[in-house]
Amino acid sequence: GLRCKGEVRILLSYWPLVAMTNEGIPRVSSGAVLDPVSLHESKDVFVRLVSGETSISEAKDAFARIVSCESDKKEDVDQVDKDVRPLLHMDSDINDDLPARARGERPASMIVGLFLGYAYYNTLRGSFPLQMRSIAKELNIPVARIGLPNSVFSAAYGVGKFFGSILTDYLPCAECHTLGILLCGLDVAAVGLCRGITSIAAVWGLQGALQAFGWPFLSRILINKLSKEKCAKYWGILSMAGSIGSMLAPYGTVMASRLGMSWRATLRGFGFSSALVALLVQVMLQRGGATARRSAIALVDRSANVSTKAKAEEKTAAHSQTNILVRTSSVLCCPAMLAIFLCNSLSFGASKCTKEWGSMYLRGTQLATSDMQSATLLFWAEIGASAGAAFSGVTSLSLGGRHALTCLLSALLGMVSTAILALKSYSWQGQGRSPLPFGVACALQACSLAGINGVRTLAGLHLAEVATHAGTQLGLANGFAEMIGQVGSVLSGMPIGALVARATASRTASGAGAKEAARVGWAAVPALLTLACGSMAALNLALIPQENRRLAHQSQKPKKKEQ
Repeated sequence: GLRCKGEVRILLSYWPLVAMTNEGIPRVSSGAVLDPVSLHESKDVFVRLVSGETSISEAKDAFARIVSCESDKKEDVDQVDKDVRPLLHMDSDINDDLPARARGERPASMIVGLFLGYAYYNTLRGSFPLQMRSIAKELNIPVARIGLPNSVFSAAYGVGKFFGSILTDYLPCAECHTLGILLCGLDVAAVGLCRGITSIAAVWGLQGALQAFGWPFLSRILINKLSKEKCAKYWGILSMAGSIGSMLAPYGTVMASRLGMSWRATLRGFGFSSALVALLVQVMLQRGGATARRSAIALVDRSANVSTKAKAEEKTAAHSQTNILVRTSSVLCCPAMLAIFLCNSLSFGASKCTKEWGSMYLRGTQLATSDMQSATLLFWAEIGASAGAAFSGVTSLSLGGRHALTCLLSALLGMVSTAILALKSYSWQGQGRSPLPFGVACALQACSLAGINGVRTLAGLHLAEVATHAGTQLGLANGFAEMIGQVGSVLSGMPIGALVARATASRTASGAGAKEAARVGWAAVPALLTLACGSMAALNLALIPQENRRLAHQSQKPKKKEQ
């Protein structure tokens, strides 16, 4: 159809699918100018005809009624027929409204494929940090420099996710998601061939850029292929796949070490296994209908008689779509999107701070008295992160799609749990073995990352709905969200260490012992997490009125169509 000034010009061609192979079934066509409501009615009739819910005669009568009503609205029907232009991919547009079973698709296979793929993206992402100690020892790399590849990774990851999110508007998302698994695996294997810190940093930086084929393309598949309710439900579940993939990497490393494999062989093993995972994911996505499909037969031929006015309008529309400055300003001038960008950055930074500094601040605050206890606390943090990702989408759906309210509740959960950890660590006077019983500390760790990851998970879905409602380009909005989010990840690195060192030095200058000064210094980490969670709660509280207006506007659209 050619959308022009609120109307849709469409050439109606309707017959059951079996008519393609049976010439005895008549073909009926008619030209008309349809408004959006009539277009929606005609598509519904076609869907019922294909699915067998209505007969051919009933469909003919329905189409005749729609066409006759529209003909009465316009006097110059002949002129409309001359300018009418059929939809090139009308069959694919109608197929999107058909039930998944009628299209031969299995959405469950698509979800399983996306879950497996995104989990393995995170497994590959964690392969190098687990080998840092072995690499530094074999290549004689100072501890101060071994973190360089991770810094390059974070910078490249932010830029890659920015451009990757934009490219989701133009590339086949399912195929790119699968290709990214293979490329990331080959890059991990290439790290095993490096001989110095410079080459490792360059190759691992490339890994950051390739990781952009992960979540941006996965989220776009969900938005394009699932309804709003199902998208909210599976958004959290697929976010949980990242935590599960991160937990699998240490087990794979331990297994490789027990088999006597060096760090180079272990990285090559991670890389080569990605080929099998990519093949399996591609098969699952293809069965689920996520891959790009070409229409087998066009319902109508493209008309060569396109008016000069229509061409001019198309050129104007194409020019406006390619104006990057206009699209960028529409994103950056939206207060709701800016609030979500900042919330996303805070959640990224808080999550990375918990994972990367966790083993150090847990020992420094005496919450963990051994490496085993520290690992156990981090394990429960990942369990909480998985639960927060899974239940955030379900909770939002049960609240009627209120993502801001759900993020507010998640942020409050993280703020309360981290505040308890910070206060107990700071005020502990040395009674007992640790500031908190170990079981309580495990529960608070799980709750803290559950709240943080709940906000991080829903921020992307909330942004997608706000951008769609505002009429801005979704890929560009996601790109800014990912790039700004990585700013929080970068700030959670060296600045956190500098703050801890300064707090420790200040406490030492006041006459405290070394152990007490270290405990107070490391207590700054959960204190900063509390501040981040409080800021996220305030931002989402401010977004609730805008969310209520958006949901009210969306609920009025079906009523207008019925009228």
